Amino acid sequence: MHALISQGFEFIEVTTANHVLTIPAQLPQVPFIWQCPADLPAEYPVVLVQEAVLNIWRMHLRAAAELGAALMVVQFRRPEVLSDKLALIDQYAALLSPLTAEARALKIQLVLRMGADHREQLNILREIVRRVPGLAVALDLAYASYQVIKNLTREYLWDSDLAPRLAHVYAGEVAPNDANLRLPLGCLGNFDWGRVVRDLRERYNASVTLDIGDAMPEYQELSRTKWLAWWG
Repeated sequence: MHALISQGFEFIEVTTANHVLTIPAQLPQVPFIWQCPADLPAEYPVVLVQEAVLNIWRMHLRAAAELGAALMVVQFRRPEVLSDKLALIDQYAALLSPLTAEARALKIQLVLRMGADHREQLNILREIVRRVPGLAVALDLAYASYQVIKNLTREYLWDSDLAPRLAHVYAGEVAPNDANLRLPLGCLGNFDWGRVVRDLRERYNASVTLDIGDAMPEYQELSRTKWLAWWG
């Protein structure tokens, strides 16, 4: 954490490994963003699973509050086979409505992060935010370009429902056939970062996480330098 701060980063994003929560004894004096585990099966339509996911998110919310986090991010997940889109929307609304209210009471903004599976995702996210007042969304620039003919960043930035709820952005790249393999910025060479950042600057002015996986400090600094150059 302190190494990142010395490099000029303005906030720290905290993630958890193996669902084990550990609060550092000494915290850097910068804002925190709390990222919940992305593998929680919130899309699984079984009551006991839904209750377990909500309880885990609540545990993370308490930890985020203890840390003084400004945002808590949860991952949207789509079933591989989606038989009932409306049921999935209802399911997420039922999970996120109470969690959003509880987060607001703790002065934390709850944020739903888009996924890598784009099948009907825009429409589903629109309906979820319509049903959950106060819920924000996070745009993942790597996912927006993953296995698509055209980068979807503009679709999110200019969407009348999602753009006003945009509270955080993840900048990074992923391997062409593995959405879980994060890469440093500019690694693939086929990402038009100049255009994407221009669109982002026009429509967004809040926090950005350089999500480049478990990269060496040199790659973190290289990605940061590239991002600042693109941002101008």
